[in-house]
Amino acid sequence: MQFAVYLYSLILRLRIWIMNEIRKRKKYSQRQEKKAAADLGARVEANSGATKFGGADARLVDKLRIECKFTEQATYTLQLDDLNKLRDQAIIGGLEYPVFQLEFKKQKLVLAIVPYEKHWDVKPFSGTSRRSMTLAAKYIKSLIALQENPGDAIEKIGFWEDGPIDIDVKPRQFLIFLWDDFLTKRAIDDSTDGR
Repeated sequence: MQFAVYLYSLILRLRIWIMNEIRKRKKYSQRQEKKAAADLGARVEANSGATKFGGADARLVDKLRIECKFTEQATYTLQLDDLNKLRDQAIIGGLEYPVFQLEFKKQKLVLAIVPYEKHWDVKPFSGTSRRSMTLAAKYIKSLIALQENPGDAIEKIGFWEDGPIDIDVKPRQFLIFLWDDFLTKRAIDDSTDGR
């Protein structure tokens, strides 16, 4: 009988701990969305975009669509499906520019992952992956330390779409920027081409 009571109290404490963790993560996520939206002059989407015509966490109508993710781990597996979903929502929303923000919480590292645009000068193409790619905060920080021109993209990555890989077919390419560098580059682009 005592064991059953002990087990019940243990399960109850575990449930309370899990609920508190879920609340903390949700609160942190909402703060991240608000900050990203404020940084880009956008507004946070109701229910993190989980509405009939929504999508993404924040939006500047007809200009930007922003998806925010964070991790408490030292690595994050970036999925092509997540980037494709954001791109599709941005196209449906009026040819908006998709921005995927990724924050490594413990490492205090915030990144912007955006589609490659030819007018941005970047270093040569580096890694390709089929459907996903694991990003490690430690690796990204080492790339930052080696950066020749601070403010440029840290890395250029690519994903192959489904189907046979053909030499003539190029992967979908994305750039990884530090969040603050992306904001600076975005402000320069806005002032030069009226975007």
